[in-house]
Amino acid sequence: MQVTKASVLGVESNFSLERRWKILSLVLRSFGDRRVSSLSVLRDDVWDFRAEGMGYKINFLALVGEHGGDGLPLIILLKIIAYCMLKDYALIDRAPRTVYNILYGAKPFIRWLVQRKCLIADHQGGWFSLPKDISADDFYDYISGVSLSKLHDNTKHDRIRFLSEWWKNSRDEQKIPDFMKLESDPFEGKKLKDFKDFSSDQDDFPPDGDGDDSGWQPIPLEYAFPIANAAMDYIEKFSEPLIGYHQVINEGISSNQASVSRGAVRKACAERGIEIDEFGSGLPFELNFNKYSAPGHPSKFTYRLERKEAERCVSHIKRAAITILFYTTGLRNREARELEVGCCVPDNSQGIDDFYRLTLVVKKTSKEYYQGQVISLPVPKITYLAVKVLEKLGTLTRRDNVLISPLQANEKSDHVSNQVTTTTIVNYVKAFAKDVGVGYEPHPHQFRKTIAGWFVLNSPVLGPLLVMRLFSHNSIAMTEMYLKNNPLIVKARQEILLEQSLKIVKGIGESAQSGKLAGAIGERIKDSLNEDPLFKGLTGDVLGATMEEYLRERAKHGNMHFLLTPMAVCVFDPSDQASKPCAKTISATNLVCEDMSSGLPLVGNCVGVSCDHCLMTKCQAPLIEQSLNFYTELLNGAIKEDYAQNLHIIDSARQFVDAYSPVVELIK
Repeated sequence: MQVTKASVLGVESNFSLERRWKILSLVLRSFGDRRVSSLSVLRDDVWDFRAEGMGYKINFLALVGEHGGDGLPLIILLKIIAYCMLKDYALIDRAPRTVYNILYGAKPFIRWLVQRKCLIADHQGGWFSLPKDISADDFYDYISGVSLSKLHDNTKHDRIRFLSEWWKNSRDEQKIPDFMKLESDPFEGKKLKDFKDFSSDQDDFPPDGDGDDSGWQPIPLEYAFPIANAAMDYIEKFSEPLIGYHQVINEGISSNQASVSRGAVRKACAERGIEIDEFGSGLPFELNFNKYSAPGHPSKFTYRLERKEAERCVSHIKRAAITILFYTTGLRNREARELEVGCCVPDNSQGIDDFYRLTLVVKKTSKEYYQGQVISLPVPKITYLAVKVLEKLGTLTRRDNVLISPLQANEKSDHVSNQVTTTTIVNYVKAFAKDVGVGYEPHPHQFRKTIAGWFVLNSPVLGPLLVMRLFSHNSIAMTEMYLKNNPLIVKARQEILLEQSLKIVKGIGESAQSGKLAGAIGERIKDSLNEDPLFKGLTGDVLGATMEEYLRERAKHGNMHFLLTPMAVCVFDPSDQASKPCAKTISATNLVCEDMSSGLPLVGNCVGVSCDHCLMTKCQAPLIEQSLNFYTELLNGAIKEDYAQNLHIIDSARQFVDAYSPVVELIK
């Protein structure tokens, strides 16, 4: 028999195919009985984490979906990577919640692999294509397609997280079989910010676990204000009337009979000592009773209450209450789902009116913290009202003692577990924002980053105003007392400070390279360049890069942070609790100075070069020079407006010119 090249290739192909299936069988024999949770082992197609208190499962068959063949190779790949994130081989130790998010966020990518028959066999033991059969361009096109889509940035990241994990594990010889590995970096060495339309603020992949990371962006204040106002207004105005409606109609009448007649409502109101008109007063809807008669007996009729609009309003106020919980506490999704009835109570020990405490269990993403830590957060009255709304209006759908119950009794999550699911909470928050028509649908992960940034970074005017509105305070100092005692907010602040600092250090390094530095900190940096051995003999780009790396390391270690203000770059140690000039304000009596910041600078009150935390670089030169020119013209009499005759303004102008003229000369 003649041996041809084609026959040789066929034998090799069959041998390779047989070897692949043997390796897959070996993987299942060697690792299939390894425990991934108290209820599941690796070989199981559904991993059950409910015994760990997670309340959900990972269904690998559902992830792969229908494909008309044998998906075992792809399922084994998913399981190995999931196991590598969870257990002994973890590059970064992740909780089941995180792994669940990564896998289910990757469903579009998994289906993309299925469409290409990658690791999908025609039948058991049959041929299947390998990752190496998909070109690097195809992977790159997939990533680029996600980046160019109109999806939210967080969703874009979800779509490619698994691909990142796959590449990380492909570089380790001990984990996944060779034929399942990616042969080259699908990202071509780039970070996400290098792809078009990915946020430049997100240098890597989105946060693990329940969002305790820098990947989630704050809610823009132009949307944060109307969402917060709408939630607060609805709760403050309608909580008591809707609770009364629920107790009379849902708990009292409809729990015993299918329809609610006008007579039954009148009787129930009489038992409470009120008239039916009084009962309907203050509700966000009209009490409408529609005439109803049976088809066979038109002469016999009754008036039934139309309840559709009422139930919509009850659902709306529940969503508003959940939104307020996130706004005023910075809770993670999981922590909110595990809140219990009675978690929020008045605290009179502080001698402050309307002071309340919310008790919760904080569970970090690392597996050793599953049991969590019980903490008590100071919260404002609106949070207390929100909790009461959820307690009073959730009586018919609640399971056990969980605070947040399904909006309706027939929701799927109502009979799956005691808690509503993460997706359900996300949908509640987004639905509230959609209902109030703000044009932005926030994710629960964004609230903590938002409230942490209100004081430090985002808007020096609108931010504090919004926080004061939420906390019903006239003094920022009072609100700050709440936030500085909230460990969730404190940690998020630290993350924000680091993010912002790393954005600024490059410009400082470039200014140091060219000697364009001024201000108290600028002088110290110039002294360091002359005296510190680290910078001895360095010039040009090398000097700038070395200074940038030095400042970057200082920021990462948390002992130096940089904030861009309207007047300067503020350089400070976040552990330094000493009052700063920008953090003081004069009270209404003009007698008391009030520190509002716990040592953090307030960018809107920056005093510029008169502060010993001030750094001026060439980046500030154009704006400062513009102001300097204006004040110089004012002093020279070139401006003829009425305010030019104001002695106070003239004095301020003279002080500004005296302080900043030498600075501009140094940095421009």
